[in-house]
Order: sequence, then structure tokens, then C-alpha cells
Amino acid sequence: MASLRMPGLFDALAGCERVLIAGAGGGFDVYAGLPLAMQLHADGVQVHLANLSFADLAALDTDVWLEPDVAAVGPLTKGLDGYFPERTLALWLAANGLPPTVYAFSRVGVQPLRAAYQALVDRLKPDAIVLVDGGTDILMRGDEAGLGTPEEDMSSLAAAAALDVAVKLVVCLGFGIDAYHGVNHVQVLENLAELDQAGSYLGALSIPGDSPQGLAYVNAVAHARALTPGRPSIVNGQIAAALEGRHGNVQFTTRTGDSRLFVNPLMAVYFTVDLAGLAARNLLLDRIEHTVVMWQVSAAIEEFRNGTDTRIPQAFPH
Repeated sequence: MASLRMPGLFDALAGCERVLIAGAGGGFDVYAGLPLAMQLHADGVQVHLANLSFADLAALDTDVWLEPDVAAVGPLTKGLDGYFPERTLALWLAANGLPPTVYAFSRVGVQPLRAAYQALVDRLKPDAIVLVDGGTDILMRGDEAGLGTPEEDMSSLAAAAALDVAVKLVVCLGFGIDAYHGVNHVQVLENLAELDQAGSYLGALSIPGDSPQGLAYVNAVAHARALTPGRPSIVNGQIAAALEGRHGNVQFTTRTGDSRLFVNPLMAVYFTVDLAGLAARNLLLDRIEHTVVMWQVSAAIEEFRNGTDTRIPQAFPH
């Protein structure tokens, strides 16, 4: 039972022996799961990492594909240069004596993505799946003033919702970051409150910046930035800065030069919800259920939005 001494995230995972942590929104999202992965690994749990990939997976050698739309990426995987977050993470894992495989899902619609997840579940047999989101737009229902970048998050949520796995969670890291994609964070808090009323909100957990897990995460983000100088992760860069106690307009890449950032301690907080409870409240999942390619997901979301009165956004009152 969750208590002040046992956060809901770890209470939900208590007794799990094999946990699959998967980046839901693409890009470097899987990095947001690293602090959790490091803690579970230290606790003796077998942890596997996966990510919905934005890389050009078509360039991979055929021998890395386990099934259609899911590849096992390691530090020596060939075929891509310049931008390959999964291989970059595999290199960091290997350098730090950790299991170096990162599974990469193709950027596809719900049906093939679910099949890829199912193939990986059949192979790894996890007793828990944790979808991780860098930011909080996976918590959107669909009727908010702005959804951020919903296609990948909603596809991952829909794919995982149908899997027969004992424990399924969604963990968000980087509160506030999605404001730059139009998300109103008062509505994020409203959604969390309503999830709480339904018994699906498992609480918030601050990652200590000086913990082994926090320090490892900051190191991994710096490593990724060095290996991907042209496209460093804006999301994880801000979270890492927050873990270092920095705040305000912390600029670390020219990609954000036209934006005024607001790095703050809330970016270093895990927000955890029950995946089934989140999926049950989502207004988009039934509309994207039969999609095969990502443009169909985009079109279905756009069609829903065009016919829906969105909630009026509010500013923080304090």
C-alpha cells in the first residue's frame, strides 16, 4: 500500500521481476525512464528499455529486426549516423556496465505498433510495462486547448492498453515543457485531479539531483548531447538542468534560441498514473484504434478536434 515512505510508483511495481520501460513519444523519451530504470536495476529487477523511434530504422541491417516494427539496437548496431537515440543510449549503457540493448519501435499506427509491442512482450515476458513521456502531453484527453505532439503518445497508449500485462503504468517527467507546444498546464493538473478521483493517479515523486540515479541521468543526457550535437534533446536538456538546480532561461542549444525557457524544479518530478485508467478517459483512442500509419493518426485527431468544443484554458492563479 502506498504511503509517505512508499511512493505509488514503487508500490505499484513492488514484486515485479521484469519491467519494460518504453519511451512513448519518440525522440529521446526513453531517457526520461532512466532514473526509474537505474533504481529498479539497483533493486535487482530485470529492466528492459524500448523507445518509439524517430530514427531512420529502414537503414538498419536485417539481422537486428526481431519482428516487423521492432528492432534490437545495441552499441555496435550499424546503419545510421547523426541521429539515433536508441544506439546513443545503448552506447552509454555499455560504457556504464549495464545491459546495452534498447528496443526500437517503428513510427507506425496503432495496429502495427501493438503487434510490435506484443512480439516484444512475448519475448521478454515482463510483468510490468511503464510508458514514459518526456513532458506531460500523454495526459491529454483530447479536448484540451492544446495537445502538444499527441500522435506518438496516443499511439503508444492505445497500443499498450490492449496488452495482457499485470501492471501497466504511465510516468511523465518534465512538467511544464510542453507549454512550448501549446499545452496549458492548468489543464494537465485538472486531468491529474480527475484521474485521482477515479483512483488512477499514483502520485508525484521528485528525483533527487544528487542521487546515483539523478547523477546517472544527467550524465547520460550530456553524453547524448555530445553524440548528437545537431539535434540534442530539448526536453531532457531542461530536465537535466532542473536536476542540477538550475532555473529560468537555461539555454544549452541553438535550437531553443528563439524561446525563453522556464527551467524549474517541477521538471524533475515523476507523475505516475495507471495506464488503464488514463486510457479509459481518453477521447481519441477509439478514433485511432484501426490506424496503420502515422498520418492516419494525425488525420483522426484533427477530425476529432475540428468537431469538438475544446476546454477553455486558464492561467495559473498564483
